[in-house]
Amino acid sequence: MDLSFILLLLLIAITGLLLLVLRQSSAMGTLLIVHLGLVMTLFLTIPYGKFVHGVYRSGALLKWRLSASDNRL
Repeated sequence: MDLSFILLLLLIAITGLLLLVLRQSSAMGTLLIVHLGLVMTLFLTIPYGKFVHGVYRSGALLKWRLSASDNRL
């Protein structure tokens, strides 16, 4: 999963830079579809990677803090 995530980020960066370079060409439409497809794939796969751990951990800490403050009352 780590290697595929890094490869996906690399492809997004490359297609994003190519969009800047080729924005006046006829390949812009096709390249934009490829780039946006890669970005959508990134957002769809984020919940299955380890980078979502930060969101889950923040939620757990918030829940713990709220329950701790309720117990003090």
